[in-house]
Order: sequence, then structure tokens, then C-alpha cells
Amino acid sequence: MSGPALAELRRSDRRDAFRSVTTGLVLPVDHPDDLRARSLAVASLYPEAVLCGWSAVAVHGGPHPDDAPPEICVGTSMRRRAGIRIRRFAVPEAAVATVAGARVTTPRWTAFDLARFLPFEDAVIAVESLHGHILRLEHMDETMAAVAGRWGAARARRVFAVADGRSQSPMETRVRMTLADAGFTDLVPQVKVAGLGYHLDLADRRRKIAVEYDGDGHFADPARIKRDIRRRNRLIAQGWTVIVVTKEMYYRNRAEMIRLVAEAYASRA
Repeated sequence: MSGPALAELRRSDRRDAFRSVTTGLVLPVDHPDDLRARSLAVASLYPEAVLCGWSAVAVHGGPHPDDAPPEICVGTSMRRRAGIRIRRFAVPEAAVATVAGARVTTPRWTAFDLARFLPFEDAVIAVESLHGHILRLEHMDETMAAVAGRWGAARARRVFAVADGRSQSPMETRVRMTLADAGFTDLVPQVKVAGLGYHLDLADRRRKIAVEYDGDGHFADPARIKRDIRRRNRLIAQGWTVIVVTKEMYYRNRAEMIRLVAEAYASRA
């Protein structure tokens, strides 16, 4: 609800029956309160504008952070509005789709926007999360050729050069990128081990070096701990060196992680 109808509501009714999306726009309290719903409501305020970024991902049905603000491209001029991320650039009509009655950037243009606007590591994780859901990363080459010369295109190309659709989690990607920056570029995601059927988070198949990330959930489930021990013993028996990275190690002692990987490579030289 927006405009005159909203203005006619008493303040108490507005507070009890509606939640605010932005200035002059509310949704009923029993209406879904997620990014898709908020974004479609915002689109109703700007029928000629185009939902983009995470809003576009949500409307297309892809994985997204639900706490992201609605994001909309309004063209070259528009004042800020509380609770909305306003983008001021023109979206080519060829990059616009209509979904649920709203104008939305196509999946490929959406990925391009995320790649050029988000911080680099977050951008890599974001575009990887879209792979297999609303697009295929291998199809982005055509899009990147079409956007050459646009603001952020060079940065987006670097993001897609690093992104790997095989990655299974944000932390797996963070570990992979950190180790690649340290010079360990032969560690690739989701390597299947012949004979065991295991998929390793990161591995150098030729040197039989594996890096596994164990999040907090690994340690909360005794049955999972037993499975992980059995899995790693079998890998070691086949000649693999297995390095386990925890959340604490990654965030508090990254140098130790790099040292352990370096020692593994030195032992296989």
C-alpha cells in the first residue's frame, strides 16, 4: 500500500496492521516479509524502473541474503529513499525481463551487476551461488563481451575468472582464494576420489593433497565426527595428505593454514 490510501490510515492502524518497507510504502503484517516481497512492492512505486542485484536474484528464484535491501535501477537521476538501494544507470532493454509483473534484470545482467558492485571476494561467492540455479557461469563469456567498456566490466571479468561453479560453500571459496593468493593454484573444488566415492572440498589430485573445511556443524554431531574420521583414515591409507581447516583457523590463524599447505607441497616435491 502506498500513496493516498496509506495517508488515510490512522497511525495506530498503520503500526498494528502494516510494516514499513520504505517511506510511503507498507505491506500488511500477514504478507510475506522477504526480499522478493519487499522488492516487488518497491517495483510498484517505480513501474518504469528495473529491479537489479540481489532483488533480481530473489525475483528470479535464486539463492540470496534475505537481509539485503531492495535494489532498483531508476536511470540517471533519483533521490535516495530510506531502505532501498538506488542504482543510477541505464539498463539495456535486452537485459530486462518481466517476472511477476515487475521489470527485472535478466539473470546474466544480474550476475554482471553483482560482480562489479560487491567487494571482490563477496562478488566471487555471489556469482558462484547463482551457478546451477538461475544461470551457468560458462555462459557469462558472451555477456561480458557485450558489456565491454561499461563501468565495472574489467572488475567483473576478474570476478568471473576466479569464480568456480563447483564450489559448494562460501567458506570453501574463501579458503580456495586465500590459498591461491598464497601461490597454491592447483587446489580445485570438489575432486572425486577414485575407489572411495568421496568429493574433497579442495584438492590437488596429482600430488594427493586435500584441504577440507570443517564448519562448526561438523563438531556438533558425534555421528558426523565419526564419519569424518573414517573418511580421512581411508584417504590417508590411499596416500593422501589431508589438511583440515576450521573457522577459527581461517579467521584467527590463517598463517598456520598456509604453512600446513606449504609443508604438504614441500613433502611432495
